[in-house]
Amino acid sequence: MPDIPTAILMERFYQNLLQTQRGRAECLQEAQDFLKTLTIGDIRDEWLTRGRFAQVERVSKASAFFLKRLKHKADEFMPFSAPFYWAAFICIGDPRPMKWNVEDPPKSPLERGTFRDGTI
Repeated sequence: MPDIPTAILMERFYQNLLQTQRGRAECLQEAQDFLKTLTIGDIRDEWLTRGRFAQVERVSKASAFFLKRLKHKADEFMPFSAPFYWAAFICIGDPRPMKWNVEDPPKSPLERGTFRDGTI
């Protein structure tokens, strides 16, 4: 399991990418802005529960300890506002929207049976 802020950021990025017609760079920017302003109140019911602590602890005791510490913060506290949590994510390549619709994603070269150079 990736660390908590990375999981939140990437989930938001892919939701943006797959559910909107926005460009990749714009989807990433929105996900970073979302993470920066995310409050304890926003994540309390999903991430700060006894069941989630146990689930996370099976993978990372450090991440579980981090979550347990957050549980005692005020609802308005924004734990991921520092650039440390979101600044490393950058868009490389084509920043434009994806050119396929969600109901019919493109097939991989293996599914098509050929690669760009025509080999099988």
